[in-house]
Amino acid sequence: MSPTQKWLLFGSVFLLVLLAVSGYMLAGHKAKGLGESPRIAFPGTAKGPQDLSEFVAGNFEPIAAVEKLPKPVRLAFTETGGSRLTMANAGQKFQATDYILNPALPRRRLILAGVSGEKCFVEYEQGGFAKSIVLALFKSDSAESLEPVWQGNCANRAADLNALRELVGNGDCK
Repeated sequence: MSPTQKWLLFGSVFLLVLLAVSGYMLAGHKAKGLGESPRIAFPGTAKGPQDLSEFVAGNFEPIAAVEKLPKPVRLAFTETGGSRLTMANAGQKFQATDYILNPALPRRRLILAGVSGEKCFVEYEQGGFAKSIVLALFKSDSAESLEPVWQGNCANRAADLNALRELVGNGDCK
């Protein structure tokens, strides 16, 4: 077989594969888009660094996976009417920008979370036009109740609880 014939054969096979993949995608076999989470009504009152510092004071048990969050908090980050989480675990893929390549990927990714008694905090990256770092504070005194306490943006991500306490204490989460 001559080099020209090999290239023609390779090109034909490549074109057939490309057409097959395109046809598959056009037939609606795309990843099902991830639904929205329930809307959480955080209080509109501002909290100062002292209030936030008091909330994150104490012995917090670290949580490394969204699945391990207390049930009411986890449900706040679960697709409405579905079972898929709307937040990826740390290190997993997520939609970091507003250019959606895979609609099945969450737009949030966990950075740090912790629980101390009825208090829970969740720090996460929020994808979009400009990626942001969000801190959400909750109270939950049972397996069903959820009280949103505060939510705001932080200037930087915290690597651990001490770094988070420093960010909050310096007024870098508003």
